[in-house]
Amino acid sequence: MIDLFNCKPNILVVGDLMLDNYIYGECNRISPEAPVPVFRIEDEDNRLGGACNVANNLLAFGANVSLCGFVGDDYDGKILLSMLENIRIDIKFIRILSNYHTIKKTRLIAQNQQVMRVDKECDEISFDFFTLLDDIALSIQDFDSVILSDYAKGALPYQFTQALITLANKHNKPILCDPKGIDYSKYKNATIITPNKKEAQSATNIKINSNESLFEAGFKLKNELNLKYS
Repeated sequence: MIDLFNCKPNILVVGDLMLDNYIYGECNRISPEAPVPVFRIEDEDNRLGGACNVANNLLAFGANVSLCGFVGDDYDGKILLSMLENIRIDIKFIRILSNYHTIKKTRLIAQNQQVMRVDKECDEISFDFFTLLDDIALSIQDFDSVILSDYAKGALPYQFTQALITLANKHNKPILCDPKGIDYSKYKNATIITPNKKEAQSATNIKINSNESLFEAGFKLKNELNLKYS
């Protein structure tokens, strides 16, 4: 595997791109219009979310990072692209879609407590994923590794995910998957997947409450998905 501390690897991150928006303020009174708190805005902050955050973390470890995914042709998409460019993440594999709006998660924070989260999402992505795959294939030799950052928002459908894994394996590039959902079949033949405890339990139907059950779940995923590591 790649040692991020002793080299400067080139890594491609493919996944769901998100804008994390934080709005800070106060809730000191109830609305006269309805029995709900009135939120008075004092400040606002945007951060990289989803696969963008993964790319940012890799950048902090010293990697060169290219990011692949989708944003809408909208204000939030422009903010997200500008933030990525400002920290020198390569965005040539990001596609701007007119029939899509950028995923944005807005958190309202008052008195250091999260009052509400408001999500803006798209139900599906209407796009020919294999034109994007062709572009990635032209540059695959430039990368030391590929990371699939899946938040189940549509950027990694089954056939595209399997095609990416096949492409990476063909060129001997480690491909790491951060999975979502309970059906992990689309990650078959990857190098490794990284579910948390709850996700691993759901995917394997094994209750993890000991070292033995942890190894059982890990080896079950490794064998069923033909992973290189578990």
